[in-house]
Amino acid sequence: MGLYEISSAANKGGFMAIVDNVALYALGYAAHESHPMRLDQYCLNTVQRKYPCSDCSDACPQNIAIDAKEINWRGCTNCNLCVTACPTQAIHESSASLDSALAAAGTAGDVVVVACDQHKGQANVRAHCLSSIPWELIAALALKKPVVLKVKACRECENTDLRDGVHDLLNSLKRFFGPEEFKKRIFSRVPEGAVAGSGASKRSAFEGAMSTVKRGAEELLADEDEQRRVSHYRAILLETLQELPEEERPEVTWLTLTEDGNCRGCEICSKMCPHGAIELRIPEYAAEQKRKDIERDAKRHKMPGFAAASSTGTASTSAAFTFGPVGSTSTAKPSTKEIQEAKEAALAAVDAELAELQAQGVKPAFIHDASRCTQCGLCYMSCPEENIGGWAEITTREVPAKAEHPISVQLCEKCGRPFKPKDGETKCAACSRMNFLR
Repeated sequence: MGLYEISSAANKGGFMAIVDNVALYALGYAAHESHPMRLDQYCLNTVQRKYPCSDCSDACPQNIAIDAKEINWRGCTNCNLCVTACPTQAIHESSASLDSALAAAGTAGDVVVVACDQHKGQANVRAHCLSSIPWELIAALALKKPVVLKVKACRECENTDLRDGVHDLLNSLKRFFGPEEFKKRIFSRVPEGAVAGSGASKRSAFEGAMSTVKRGAEELLADEDEQRRVSHYRAILLETLQELPEEERPEVTWLTLTEDGNCRGCEICSKMCPHGAIELRIPEYAAEQKRKDIERDAKRHKMPGFAAASSTGTASTSAAFTFGPVGSTSTAKPSTKEIQEAKEAALAAVDAELAELQAQGVKPAFIHDASRCTQCGLCYMSCPEENIGGWAEITTREVPAKAEHPISVQLCEKCGRPFKPKDGETKCAACSRMNFLR
């Protein structure tokens, strides 16, 4: 008896999206054939020091100190258990493991067979353990083609930690797809009538990846900040979802943060989040910051930018105030009159956009992009009010999957920063203390 109900439904489609995205992140991997690679900008120990994290080292069967400042990879067996252990997805698989995923993407079969090294039969993707494969990668594959997870060997595995890891993998996939969609896309054996492809050769797969590196580099440079802040595996999953026609895109479930209403708009969580999953929408504060930027540019005898309406027309996007250069093509140093005119135009545009948002009834809000979040916990570890920390589910076809929580804040009349007022206060706690000390 199979572990899961077998369905004959097959979601057939090309894998170019996955191939392209994996190849995009293959940049720089060629030197890491035999071991994973840590991206320090994601690592919890780089972002903060209050709560040391050693999850990667704890998961390593070779006792390599992967959380050390300088990693000695000697002895690494390329098992990739540290990859899935990292709460922020700061550790990426080796290029050798990347080849395997690309080979699976290029298979001509009806299904993709994924198995551990203990499986004796045919498989398109092999791993030291199924738990060493990020659930996002399995989900991305399953959105294009049914995936067969060979779990028989897992039930006989003597390593309880690995068995628990496989259990977590299956639970993540079940939560993401939901029970019915899970049965259509994830199997324990090849469905009747389906053909498992033999997959592409390792060499050809890797060469295919390298052929798209140039284009990937151009994309990274074009949107460097966005790519930096989206984790490797989550980016693959999100783009695979986005490329599906809306009528074919399933409703999927993400975990989203809960907020108890005590947010004071300090922005610590949004600045600390390694994946840019948290945004504080405070239109008045955003407008004030942009006014300061315009005034500063004018004082430095620079042509200030001007505010442009959002192309999407959504309140959330408009609240960010998009800015572009003044339409002058002259290379000559601007005159005082030109700078003053540009300044006035920019300030007027900010005021107009803010007025539009206020007319739309846009209120301050704590916004969480669940589709970016990896549940690393850094936000609630850093929140001074300790009002973040619960999780709820959001089920949607939309990408990104955002949840909004209204917050009650106002701007300090002295410093202009947002704060949560009490008993008619008009100044933040810091400014009030300064007045008391005087």
